[in-house]
Amino acid sequence: IDIAVQDVSGAASSVSVLRHAVAFDKRLMLFSDKAQFMVDSGNDVLSPLTVSVDPVTSFAASLVCRPGTAGRYIYFPFDRDGASGIREMYIDGVTQTEDAEEITSHCPTYLPAGITSIIGTTLENIMLLLKDRSRYVYKYEYFWSGQEKAQSGFGTWDFGSDAQVLGGSFFDNSAYFLVLRGSQ
Repeated sequence: IDIAVQDVSGAASSVSVLRHAVAFDKRLMLFSDKAQFMVDSGNDVLSPLTVSVDPVTSFAASLVCRPGTAGRYIYFPFDRDGASGIREMYIDGVTQTEDAEEITSHCPTYLPAGITSIIGTTLENIMLLLKDRSRYVYKYEYFWSGQEKAQSGFGTWDFGSDAQVLGGSFFDNSAYFLVLRGSQ
């Protein structure tokens, strides 16, 4: 299926280069550096004749970091003035519209620019943010009480001055990291 998409401004020069696709709430969300889109085919089978891609939000997003999902939310970073911010995308249950709140607005310079990976698990209610070859892993922990986020916060894990965290993943509720120390 080959289609062109425009961001919500509708300007002739606003063709968006799609960088990431994420399954979300029985939908496929597409991300460019300046907008987010939803792929739909109505009630028909997805095909070149039935596909539509509609802009749903218009937020800056990282070109290199694939958005991470946790439960009913998508988390995606954006860079600003030497730091990274994180947005939490959701579907409003009342209006059935998409939106994304910045969860770093209270600490706008805490995360370094250039977040390259987001991994998370709903078993522990945590998202881990990695910057390529950094010694640090940044964590975002949250607690939901019903439909309301009762508590959330950021923290940092330091793997030591000789460490470079190359990647990580969750298996069940345990996080595993690939860490380079010297040549090991």
